[in-house]
Amino acid sequence: MKFSFSIPVPTPRLEYMIDGSKKAEACGFHSIFYADHTTMLNSPGTCYDALCFLTALAMETSKLKLCTGVSDCHRFNPALMAHKFATLDVISKGRAMIGIGAGEAMNIDFYGLNRERSVIKLREYIEIIRKFWTKKRINIKS
Repeated sequence: MKFSFSIPVPTPRLEYMIDGSKKAEACGFHSIFYADHTTMLNSPGTCYDALCFLTALAMETSKLKLCTGVSDCHRFNPALMAHKFATLDVISKGRAMIGIGAGEAMNIDFYGLNRERSVIKLREYIEIIRKFWTKKRINIKS
């Protein structure tokens, strides 16, 4: 059995989260999840960019898997998302995990994005990311 934990959003001070992650790693936890939100209206604390935050944790830990919980397929181009996660994977020496979903109102409606066809879009998004990670050259029709 593997144990993971999720860092709360909004997030307390970064130093506390780094220290807590080091302690979790020392206790044998498998992974850390950090929510990929850009809006936390009327909430005290900070909402960090998920991949920047996980990169900071990658620099301070050596075993914990680092995962978004959960990025959506609406706010970022799939080529950009593939590149960001590939970069985190290199920096973390193979510890990056992508958590990706169809999205939720908090991250979509706030920006006026369209949630129609979210599941179909998610399938296409994952397919494109996989192609970026496995092919030398790809063609995408949108």
